[in-house]
Amino acid sequence: MSIIKKLIGQTAIYGIPSVLGRVLNFLLIYVHTGAFAPNGYGIVSEFYAYAALLMIILVYGMETTYFRFSQKREEKTLFSTLQTGLWVSSALFFLLVWLNASGISTAMGYPNQDNFVKWFVIILVADALAALPLARLRFKEKPLVFAGINLAAIFVNIGINLFVFLYWYPQHEAGNAFLLSDWFNPELGVAYVFIANVISSVAKFTMASLFGIPNPKLFNFTWWKESMKYAWPLVFVGFAGIINETFDRAAIKHLLTPIVGADEALTQLGIYSGCYKLSILVTIGVQAFRYAAEPLFFKQIKERSDATLIQIMNYLSGFLLLIFLVVSLFMDVFKEFINNPEYWEGLDIVPPLLLANCFLGMHIQLSMWFKLSDKNKYGAGIAIIASLITLVGNFALVPVLGFRGAAYTTLAVYIFLPTVSYFISI
Repeated sequence: MSIIKKLIGQTAIYGIPSVLGRVLNFLLIYVHTGAFAPNGYGIVSEFYAYAALLMIILVYGMETTYFRFSQKREEKTLFSTLQTGLWVSSALFFLLVWLNASGISTAMGYPNQDNFVKWFVIILVADALAALPLARLRFKEKPLVFAGINLAAIFVNIGINLFVFLYWYPQHEAGNAFLLSDWFNPELGVAYVFIANVISSVAKFTMASLFGIPNPKLFNFTWWKESMKYAWPLVFVGFAGIINETFDRAAIKHLLTPIVGADEALTQLGIYSGCYKLSILVTIGVQAFRYAAEPLFFKQIKERSDATLIQIMNYLSGFLLLIFLVVSLFMDVFKEFINNPEYWEGLDIVPPLLLANCFLGMHIQLSMWFKLSDKNKYGAGIAIIASLITLVGNFALVPVLGFRGAAYTTLAVYIFLPTVSYFISI
């Protein structure tokens, strides 16, 4: 079977949980925007932006490192070495955040909400410890098991959200006590989004651990040092990439609060985040491709050719641009997924964000060259420059243009990434 046919087949399989999960999460926009005003949705968006940044630090490139060194090392020992390291670092991170939760929540502008921080540290650690067992399933080409675990976690998360916001709250407002129980607290509001994520992340970690419990006795310190040497540039790549992806949502509130006040800043963040969700339709295709492509390219590193990579790029680009056109042309249809007209004033940012994610998909394909050739320092350099553009763009444009400045900055950065990767790789 050719690498392209195999890639298409595995992308389709990995795409099932990715597409279905993203579509179902996409539909939660309807639930959440109907349940929360933009300022409430802004709180959710801010926490998830910080969570994405911290996940890069917690996993520190171990997935790609595992794929790379599994070609050279005994897989069971390598897995136990890397996963044991993740367990130790995650435990230290958990204790550090848990013991300082009150101070962290106050610094974020949410005094007396230290439970928010505690719930998120559980989410982060559970997801970090599930990452390598899930990567192992990808490496062993068991996409159906991988899909099953992810879908189960997704269904748990969405099921809890639907029950809380489409049953508990309407029943409470109607004055009915049936099935409300002592567990329901109407004052929690957005906290139920976090609680649902805690339960689903712990469930995913539990299921994933069935396929990857490390054996500390197999820990190989020499291999661990070699892995860290390979991985540290990937941390910069990943961290810079997440800055490009999420810094806007982490910064909008802080950049706009001195100008328009805290409540209006949260409102703008909520509008931006709600409309940003529509661009997820391109990201679905990108993520399904990445899940299949990375382990497959590392396994068939000797079989690949420049002609094959170019052909894959053509297919990927055409598919992503088709999604961009469909969503942009039928915006009046897709906007109905946002169940609150207060958010619609930001719909003009959706086409730029869709196009930005198309360029991101192209960059993911182009960036394979430095991972396959062990030249991660080039990827780190490109990503760091892009993150600096993100920082400068947001600080310069958001105070002037509001959330639209963040959207235009995202587009500029995601055009920069594949352009530079292309010229360096040729």
